[in-house]
Amino acid sequence: MKNSTPFIPPLYNIERHPLLLLTTTALSIVLILVNYQLFKQMNPLGFVMLMPTCVVSFQSLWFALNPFALVYKEKILIKYSLFYSKEWYFIDIQKVSVSKKGQFFITYKDGELAHMRVFGIKPAHLIMLKNELEKHIS
Repeated sequence: MKNSTPFIPPLYNIERHPLLLLTTTALSIVLILVNYQLFKQMNPLGFVMLMPTCVVSFQSLWFALNPFALVYKEKILIKYSLFYSKEWYFIDIQKVSVSKKGQFFITYKDGELAHMRVFGIKPAHLIMLKNELEKHIS
């Protein structure tokens, strides 16, 4: 039997905004219906539209099934989309600051500044995310 890494459950799940979920689901439904009509009419554009329709449909399903961020004991994992996610380890971060527009900026211990995109997160979870980041950093 293989020695695999044990499953470590996250401390907190930061959920996505329901409006984002509804928007992507509605967009995927519209694209599926348009694609179905194009296939029914034997239009070659249906084959061209098939790939974007599949990507948007899988993306909306992925949004519904995965949380926005997972906070672990030593790191935070943010899943922006099906194709992009980012990991930050708390040991590298010096401080987290929030701008007036609600954007998060991470200052590393070497002085480098990074922007953390928080688009698509529940508004109630923004405060929780900021508090968790500050708690684990200090």
